[in-house]
Amino acid sequence: MDLQGFKHLLSALKLHLKDDEVTYLFQHLAFDVALAHGPSEINLVQMDQEKNVCDIEQEKNQKQHYNTQKLPRINLEQFLAGIRRHRFLRRIISLYTFSDPRSWQVPSSYDYSKSTHENYADNIGYVGELKQIRQRVLDRAWHGNYSPARQLWQDAVAHAVALPRDDTKCQAAHQMNDYTEEKEQSGECAAPERRPWLVFTAGAMGAGKSHSMNWMSARDIFPLRNIVHIDPDRFKQMMPEYPEYLRRDRASAGTMCHRESGLLAELAQEIAMEQRLHVWVDGSLRDFEWHAKNIEQLRARHPYYRIALFYVHASEATVRTRVKKRAERLGGRDVPETVLSASLAAPPHTLRALTPMVDFVARILNEDEPILQAFETVDTSGDWTRIAEMFGGFYRANDSTGGLSRKSSLASFSSATDLDLLSSTPPQHRPSSIISQPSGEQSSSPREASAILLFENLTDRLHRAEREAHLLRSRCEEDAKIIASLRAQLNAQQNNAHDPISHVSVSRAVPPISKQQEQKLNEQHRQFTADDTADDELSEDFSF
Repeated sequence: MDLQGFKHLLSALKLHLKDDEVTYLFQHLAFDVALAHGPSEINLVQMDQEKNVCDIEQEKNQKQHYNTQKLPRINLEQFLAGIRRHRFLRRIISLYTFSDPRSWQVPSSYDYSKSTHENYADNIGYVGELKQIRQRVLDRAWHGNYSPARQLWQDAVAHAVALPRDDTKCQAAHQMNDYTEEKEQSGECAAPERRPWLVFTAGAMGAGKSHSMNWMSARDIFPLRNIVHIDPDRFKQMMPEYPEYLRRDRASAGTMCHRESGLLAELAQEIAMEQRLHVWVDGSLRDFEWHAKNIEQLRARHPYYRIALFYVHASEATVRTRVKKRAERLGGRDVPETVLSASLAAPPHTLRALTPMVDFVARILNEDEPILQAFETVDTSGDWTRIAEMFGGFYRANDSTGGLSRKSSLASFSSATDLDLLSSTPPQHRPSSIISQPSGEQSSSPREASAILLFENLTDRLHRAEREAHLLRSRCEEDAKIIASLRAQLNAQQNNAHDPISHVSVSRAVPPISKQQEQKLNEQHRQFTADDTADDELSEDFSF
């Protein structure tokens, strides 16, 4: 890069530097390049139009002088952290690395009867700055591969959306009430998060997912600063081939760009998540089986992310009306009936399948203005104790045996008491805890497994008996208090029999009790005391 090219670069960044400031900055960059690559590479830079060689020895002396002054310096890790923090540095790096997405020229031989994937398909390996991300994230069996030039263009598009510059600012950031240009320039809006959010929207076409999210952002209900918006439809609109597809056949235009737009969405999402930015993936999540696997992979690659699911829905009549109006607008898309029907049917299944895999779920009704119907923080600990505490139960997990919450698979064997009967159970009907052993442990024999199963069964019964005994003990104590109260009131009634007013008052307050009823209550109390002693002895025998 010569001086003129460097001036053009800074001009594109709109830094408004003077010529002498640009020359001074370029001079120091030129010296650094020369020192890093040696005098043989000095012809890569030109400090001015008349002098083509830098005084390397003089610069080395200057560097040594600077080093003796112990000036503050930064290492590579700090520099990369600065790039993530400040949008200004990212813009400089992106201009060096990625081309302008708008520079792509559609070849004259382009066949619009085929998709973009078919036109640009190539069996060559991955190239470009995002080569490692492609290898790590993309399913090549589905996405295939593209020509080297098209891969570089895809890199530029994904980078422009994931780490936007002035011309492609994040859409959601502008919806924030406290968003300012100064915050963006300072990097405040682009700062990486310690626990960022990955937000999925689920719902049928026309449910108003984007509208609901922007509605929440405008009211600071959903205050994610500079969230990266990943929308496959947005990538379709960035493709230079898309307008011609629309002109030729609006009904199939989206299909012709569908596969490549999905690839671009995956690339942009991974770029943003590597920078720990908030990410909003806009889609219907119709293929919930694929998304379930995808969430597992995202959890493995980015364990610090929290995942939220916003389910936006509306009545079928409202959805169909919105889809029709969208198709009528210029640049809209016609949706086949089969696709629309599948889009309406899939969201409830998606919600049921993906809820255990995320951290937060919100349900929003969007007929006119978004209405929050319900939300929940998802707990996937599998701890039954929390349910018991919520409803006042006495259940407690047994830490020494791994917790009683794992014993649910033994319910079908609760009535079995014979070891031979348990050992004769077919393997396919046995609990998974008996069939599959942890890695590194030897599998038990059928009789040993049956013995373990019987022991766990007896343990469960013992705990149930203890809970029942506790309840009976409480009831007995209450009955004893009632008996004592009745006896005292009966004595008072007999002592005050000469007072008619007192007699009437006591008779109305406490029903009379016969001698036979009193003997029956005393007998129940003695019987419970004997049972309680037997339960204590049983507990001592099974203590562990």
